[in-house]
Amino acid sequence: MGSRSKSRRKAAEVLYEADIRGESISSTLARVLAQGLGTYNEFTIALIEGISTNLATIDDVINTYSEGWRTERMPSLDKALARIGTFELLYSQDIPDEATISEIVTLAGDMSTEQSPPFLNGLLAKISSVRHRIVL
Repeated sequence: MGSRSKSRRKAAEVLYEADIRGESISSTLARVLAQGLGTYNEFTIALIEGISTNLATIDDVINTYSEGWRTERMPSLDKALARIGTFELLYSQDIPDEATISEIVTLAGDMSTEQSPPFLNGLLAKISSVRHRIVL
């Protein structure tokens, strides 16, 4: 598993934990870092902080383009992966969309249910196709 794949997995774990605990993402990150629960590289921290900072916009985009699913109803892990993918598609111009989508789909296959990869693939492909129209 590549460095960015590991970073995305660690970011997903923090986002998942925040959602399960009902904490803010920034509080969960601060607690995890203070407790020394693992090593978090710059890319992981940038993902988590970027998602935390832009959470309302990210969730709005997800809710707009996920057919029949709002973030409030999504399983926590799928929501975490959708947030990572959406953040990268909207805010990380140095990562090709295809790479982001492929990585998120692979993580979903490794970490979540068998329905998760096709759902996230469809959602992120749709966001990728319309991102030039999304006002940030």
